[in-house]
Parts: sequence; C-alpha cells; structure tokens
Amino acid sequence: MFESVIGPKLPVRDDTVVVWMANGVPARFVFERARWRIEGSPRPIIEVPESHAHPLITHAPERLTGWRCTARRDGGAEVAELALRRAGSRWIAERL
Repeated sequence: MFESVIGPKLPVRDDTVVVWMANGVPARFVFERARWRIEGSPRPIIEVPESHAHPLITHAPERLTGWRCTARRDGGAEVAELALRRAGSRWIAERL
C-alpha cells in the first residue's frame, strides 16, 4: 500500500522527512534516511498560532500544528518519541 511513491523522485538528504497518512493521521514516515512505523495512535498537537498570541485576545483560535507519536525504526529495535510538524510544503520531525 505504501511501497511506491507517485511523482518525481526527489533527492533524500539527512533532514528530509516524508510522511504517509492513513485516515487523516500519520502512519509511516522517513526520517534520518530510515523508515519508521508509528506505534499506537498519534496524538494531535493543538496550539495557538503566533499571530494570535496577544494579551487582548481572550479566546484565540487553536489549530492542529502537528502530531506527537511513538515510532519504531524499521529493521531495528530503536524506538523514539517524535513530533511531526508541517513547515510550509514540507514536514519536520523533532525528537522529544
């Protein structure tokens, strides 16, 4: 199901993160030049955008800014807690 990528092949660098979604949540991703599988259910990261952080705004709108998840590296025993966030048209993964 996730074994092929449609479209042009992009160069993979050390900071490249590619995320595959299933039912609107992340299911698998590439991070640090390795494939990772999400274990359990990813948890949404809900935050107030910086543009709405003002003392006079009492009910700032919140939005989904990413996903917090526990993932296991394919072919290995490494498990990591990560935050996956969108940055424009690309994804960023942060170890927690």
